Amino acid sequence: MAFLVPFFGISLAAIAQPTGEAYEQGGFELYRYSSVIAALVGVSGSWVLFVRGHRRLRSVEFKLKYVEDQLEELYGPLLGILRESESAYETAIAAMA
Repeated sequence: MAFLVPFFGISLAAIAQPTGEAYEQGGFELYRYSSVIAALVGVSGSWVLFVRGHRRLRSVEFKLKYVEDQLEELYGPLLGILRESESAYETAIAAMA
């Protein structure tokens, strides 16, 4: 397994096949767990992005609801006044005719 692709100045062959005193003493076992570590980092990163996205969505929904409520409180009474004035206008026109 000799990958010779440089990765931040280190070849993958050096990571995949460790050598040296620490390896001979059994202290260097990172290469055995590197795929598990990479998977855990990937899953945790995905989870963080999911949670941040969900929080942002809730924030946008809350802001939209707030604006909708404000518009309803403003234009609701105005719509009632408009309908009432239209009704009064039609009544006045009918009385004149």
